[in-house]
Amino acid sequence: PDASFESSPVAKVPSAGTFSWKEDHAVARVTRDRDGHDLAIGESVARGDAIVVHGGRAVFTRPDPRGVTWSAEDGAEVAVRTTGETLILTLAKGAVEAQVTPVPNGEAFAIDVEGSRVAVHGTHLRVEKQAGRAIVDLREGVVSIGEPPKSGATYGDLVTAPAHVEFDPADPHGTLKVSHEIYRVRA
Repeated sequence: PDASFESSPVAKVPSAGTFSWKEDHAVARVTRDRDGHDLAIGESVARGDAIVVHGGRAVFTRPDPRGVTWSAEDGAEVAVRTTGETLILTLAKGAVEAQVTPVPNGEAFAIDVEGSRVAVHGTHLRVEKQAGRAIVDLREGVVSIGEPPKSGATYGDLVTAPAHVEFDPADPHGTLKVSHEIYRVRA
């Protein structure tokens, strides 16, 4: 065997976060390659993992320079799409809340809901999927809502905080409704 190959460093694949805290009696079940198990505190989740939460809220922390603390609420179903510079989750059911460390350029975090993306540069937000619509409650910062790009940043409608946003994921631009009245933003 080639000695240079054996001594070459292995690229570390970033995680989507470490299961850091749970509310009440929350159980976060992760499925990898059709094998499901309950997550333990301190266990990391990775690209391709599907997570279902029952009985409370599960919190995940990704403490790198593009730090994100995100939680999946009771009943949420979330898949980890990518874990590179941008952490991208796919929300199939329920709600995800996130506190995202601001980045000078690019996107630190994004949540895909059906055919739409809510992309974040740094903020505090909650994204919920309900029958036929997505709801975003933006407490801080700015998000871009549009179609997921093939590469690069998400181009869409920019929304600044505070904001309560509702849209049909099949047509985010055409159905986007934004209210900046603070009482509409879910705490």
